[in-house]
Amino acid sequence: DIPENQKFWADMMAEFGSEKAYLKGVVAAFETKPDPEIIICVDKLLTGFDAPCVHTMYLDKPLKAHGLMQAIARVNRVHGAKPGGLVVDYLGVAAELK
Repeated sequence: DIPENQKFWADMMAEFGSEKAYLKGVVAAFETKPDPEIIICVDKLLTGFDAPCVHTMYLDKPLKAHGLMQAIARVNRVHGAKPGGLVVDYLGVAAELK
């Protein structure tokens, strides 16, 4: 519901002050706290987001070249007991890796 989304965003801006600070807070929480356990990325945080603890990525957006490699790199990093990551490709973008 749009009014609920607008209220959520207004609350986050009241708490963090800016979109940049909000995203930085989400990333910090993901890297250091048990919550959130899932982040849904559309454009922001899909590339350039570095959290070695991420173990699964579900791709349902067409990606190519550098963007695809960066997205896969987010999940495929070794971290602690995690030997690598899992990419679930709903669109067949793996063909773009060739």
